[in-house]
Amino acid sequence: MKIKFINHASVLISVNGVNLISDPWLFGSTFYDGWSLISKSCQVDWGKIDYVWISHEHPDHFHVPSIKSIPEKYKANITFLYQSTMDNKVNNWLKSQSFKVKLLPNLKKIKIAPNVLIKSGKTPQDDSWLLIDDGKTKFLNLNDCETKSKQFKFIMKKFAKEIGRVDILASQFGFASYLGYNQTIRKKSAQSVLDKVDYQIEVLKPKYYIPFASFSYFSHKENFLQNKENNSVFDVHDFLLKKRRTLPVVLYPGDTWIPNKFHNNNFALEKYKKDYNNAFQKPLNDKTKKYNLNFLKQKSLEYKEKIIKKNVFLKIFKPKATTIWVKDLKKSIKFDLKDGITFVKISRKYCDIEMASDLIFGWLNFDYGGASAYISARISYNNNKAYRSAYKYFYISNGNNRGETWPWFVFKRRIKARLLKTFY
Repeated sequence: MKIKFINHASVLISVNGVNLISDPWLFGSTFYDGWSLISKSCQVDWGKIDYVWISHEHPDHFHVPSIKSIPEKYKANITFLYQSTMDNKVNNWLKSQSFKVKLLPNLKKIKIAPNVLIKSGKTPQDDSWLLIDDGKTKFLNLNDCETKSKQFKFIMKKFAKEIGRVDILASQFGFASYLGYNQTIRKKSAQSVLDKVDYQIEVLKPKYYIPFASFSYFSHKENFLQNKENNSVFDVHDFLLKKRRTLPVVLYPGDTWIPNKFHNNNFALEKYKKDYNNAFQKPLNDKTKKYNLNFLKQKSLEYKEKIIKKNVFLKIFKPKATTIWVKDLKKSIKFDLKDGITFVKISRKYCDIEMASDLIFGWLNFDYGGASAYISARISYNNNKAYRSAYKYFYISNGNNRGETWPWFVFKRRIKARLLKTFY
C-alpha cells in the first residue's frame, strides 16, 4: 500500500494495481466562500485513477467544481464509490456527469483488487467511513465521522465493533462550524476535538495517525476570527507526541508514504508553517452576492410551501418565529411558516441570529442550505438558546436533504441512541 496526500480530506491509496482517491476538494472556496484551503493541492493524474470515494455530501468532500474538472476522456475509466442513501441525489448527479457509480452496502466487504477489500459504514450525521484492507495493512479513513469523546463511549464502541483494530487512522482534527465570540468556548471545543481523536486512537489502536480533513481555514471576513483557537496541524502533531499512543505521520500535498517506512514530519511541518502564516494574514476579498429583501421574501414563500409539503406535521406543529439580522443589508426580518419573511424593526442585539443575505438565500433555496450556513461559520448569535429558534428550520430541511421526513427522523435517532447506550 502506498499513500499520497492530495489535500484536506483527499488522499490517494495505491494498492495491488488499483488507485483510489477520496473526497477531492482541489481548489477554490466552499461553504458560501467561508472556507479555503491552507495549501495548494498537488496535481492528480486522473488517467490513472480507478475509484473516487466520496464520504458525504458536504462540499469540502463532495466538491462539485473539482469533480467537474475531471477531463472527459478519463470519465469512462473512473468509478465513484458512495454510500447508499434514501434520496439517491449524489448517485444520480454523478451519473448525469457520465461517471460510473457503485453504491456501497453498509458494513459489507467489497473486493476491488486481488487481496484488497473495502468496507464502508454510515453515521446518523450523513458521514461515512472507509476501511481499506490489503491483507497486510488496514487503513481507515474516518474523516468527519462524529465519534464523540470517552464521555460517550458507547458510540466509539459501536465503531470498534464494525471496524476492528486498524494500522493507520486518518481523521478530522479541527472544529468545523461557528462557535461564537467567546474565546473560552472555542478553546474548549478545539480541545474536545483532540480528546475525540485520542479516544479514537485508544479504541482502534492504530500504529500511525494521519492528520486529515482539517487543512482549511475560515477565510471570509465574517468568520476569520474563528481561526484563532482552532487546532492546527502543529497542535495535533504535538498532542499525539505527548500522548504517545500512536505515531503521527504529517503529509504535505504531494507527499507519498509507504506504511511502516520512516517518515520525517519536519519537512511537511516546515512547509505548513509558511502556508498557515500566509493564510492567517487576512481574510480573502469578500465576493459574496447580495440579495434584496423583496426577493428573499418571495423565496421564503416558496420555501414555506416546500417544507410543509415535505413534512405534513408542520401544518399542525409550527416552530416559533425566528428573527434575523441581515448583516450585509443592515436590516432585521422575521421568519415563520405562516407568513414567510416579514419586515420588522428590531435592533440587532435582540435578533436571534445574524446572517448575510446570500446565506439566507442558500437556506431558502436548498435543503442543505441552512446546515451549510452554520458550518460556514459566517453566521453569528448571542446565545445558543436564541440560535435554536433558527436552527429548527435548518435541522428539518437538512433531514429532508437526506430524503427523510420530520419528525420521524428525530424519533429514529433518539431510539437508536437509546439502543446504543443499552447494548454498548
